Amino acid sequence: MRREGRGETATGEGRNPLPSLRETRGDKIPSLVSRIPIEHVKTLVKFKSRYNYIRVLKVSRRADHTLAGSRLLLLDAPGNIHSISYLFKSITNTYFDVFATLPTLLPPGPLGILGFGAGSAAKLILETYSQIIIHGWELDQSVISVAREYFGLAKMEAQYPDRLFIHIGNALNASIRDGFSGILIDLFSKGVVIPELQNPQTWYNLRKNLKRDGRIMVNVGGNCVEPEDIRKDGSVIMEETFCPPWFRAEKGGDGLKKDITLKLRGRVN
Repeated sequence: MRREGRGETATGEGRNPLPSLRETRGDKIPSLVSRIPIEHVKTLVKFKSRYNYIRVLKVSRRADHTLAGSRLLLLDAPGNIHSISYLFKSITNTYFDVFATLPTLLPPGPLGILGFGAGSAAKLILETYSQIIIHGWELDQSVISVAREYFGLAKMEAQYPDRLFIHIGNALNASIRDGFSGILIDLFSKGVVIPELQNPQTWYNLRKNLKRDGRIMVNVGGNCVEPEDIRKDGSVIMEETFCPPWFRAEKGGDGLKKDITLKLRGRVN
């Protein structure tokens, strides 16, 4: 589920592996402000859907940057990066790699991804764990269409026809028979966690969709997430995001320890 964005914006020099993406005045063509010369960045597609301002950027392999050779999915005005893919590798050096560790903690059963985006986490999980079945929810059909054309999702669906299932609709209504072994939550709107996740009842409803011993991992953002409302601060939003007492905080992987916080819920008894 993604209303007008999910994920992160990299801000500042040397603080985050994902660079900030800003819009120039007038034509609103994204420009990079974190050490990537604009000649190394190409806009592949740009349009507004019902829910998002969708842009796909391609970073040249010649760029002297950790994002060299990547494709980036942007879904909101500040330029928060919502998905990332590389042609020759699945590891992203972002929080998606941390998401991909969740199956090691789960009982047998399907995994739900709420806020599927272009499938960055799903790709890594499917390639790493041979038995995992993924059900992904995405609110915006246009995001899935872009993912199929520019991020290899169509190839993934053909390669894993019995292990990858995409659902279009409200991710908070996600459910399957017998429940999920685990749920990954990555739901942002306009650069902030969606307001429904501030409601305690939402979390208890999600908990009901888990198998015994199931777990939930959620991205609550951090200081690299840039809200559309300039009066808001990503770090403050992260701290104010409601999570039930049965969650504990986990920092992201290398390079993200100061920027993205993931929270992992404990065992369901």
